[in-house]
Amino acid sequence: MDQEKVDRPDQGAPAASGAATAGGLGPRLRAAAAWLQAAHPALHALAFGLWMRRRFRLNRRRIHGRGNSVRSRTFALNGVTYDIRGDGNTVEIGALAVLENVTFHITGHRAEVRIGDGCRLRNAVLWIEDSGGRITLGRGTTTEGVHLAATEDGSRITIGEDCMFAYEIDVRTGDSHGIYDQSGRRINAACDVTLGDHVWVGTRAAILKGAVIGAGSIVGTGAVVARGDYPAQCIIAGNPGKVVRQGVQWTRTRG
Repeated sequence: MDQEKVDRPDQGAPAASGAATAGGLGPRLRAAAAWLQAAHPALHALAFGLWMRRRFRLNRRRIHGRGNSVRSRTFALNGVTYDIRGDGNTVEIGALAVLENVTFHITGHRAEVRIGDGCRLRNAVLWIEDSGGRITLGRGTTTEGVHLAATEDGSRITIGEDCMFAYEIDVRTGDSHGIYDQSGRRINAACDVTLGDHVWVGTRAAILKGAVIGAGSIVGTGAVVARGDYPAQCIIAGNPGKVVRQGVQWTRTRG
């Protein structure tokens, strides 16, 4: 028998994304929207939520198992799919978060997905395989197109506050398939991925198992970031990804 706990309804809710709406705005309105987001995030979420009503899409729930919980403290959900199969799984979406075309896919038990307050997720898949996996996005993080996959028991993806993801980005804790040496020993076990606060990930980047990226860093377009510790405030570029510059800072605005 299917059981599901839902704290707040989300069907019929408006959705918003700063980047989604910005494409239809002139430079002055984009600048005003950026200022409003920084100065008054609650008003920003409300304004874009109302503006986006005309793009409404239904949210879908396919939840099978016992003790699964979906808790949302926002109504700005548009085209969100919950595909959960297992027991004791939790999805939690924070206040003032804005989600558009987002899929939560969980197959296993006791998994957790937590979206922080004020996050803006667009075209995202949050994928957990097996049991005990966890995906966490810190407050104010934004995405334009990302696939986050925590595969194998107990693996985790932890993303800090105010991170910014472009599109066609892949973040994975494992390979979802086993690779073995001649003795039969597996050589590609899953490993956690961690991004500090205020990390910018460029288009078509891949962040793979065991990567730990320090706060304030930048992952360049097309970079493949493999296992290793990368310092704060650095630029990572290339395949395989290497630190090409240190001591940098970045902002969401051009100025």
